[in-house]
Amino acid sequence: IYKAKVTSRDYKNNIAIISITAENNLQVVRLNSELPGLGQKLLVLAERVNFNKDTPLVAEILVSRLDEINKRFYFSTGYDEDFYGAAVADNNGTILGILDFRDQKPFVIYSKIIEDILNAHLTTAKK
Repeated sequence: IYKAKVTSRDYKNNIAIISITAENNLQVVRLNSELPGLGQKLLVLAERVNFNKDTPLVAEILVSRLDEINKRFYFSTGYDEDFYGAAVADNNGTILGILDFRDQKPFVIYSKIIEDILNAHLTTAKK
């Protein structure tokens, strides 16, 4: 668990921009805004936080439908609160988005949305 400060929020997309002190030496992840292929296996990466021990969680999902017009992909998975806010990654380790649940159905907040929100925040912060 890291000490952080919320610097910006996007309630519509359920995203918060946080500031964490530099001494934590966190690595920056790569975002990928390209659609995965139909039938491609993706990984959902999360961590169950417990004050005694943190437990990494990994699930494999299969892309079941593509919507090329709206740049979205779909998959089936059951509701599991442990995976709320988990990273959805391709087999290269790049992040395609963040897993959210809306009405207990899986919903991916895509990396392009994350990039746009972060860039808008950085542009505003410079002013």
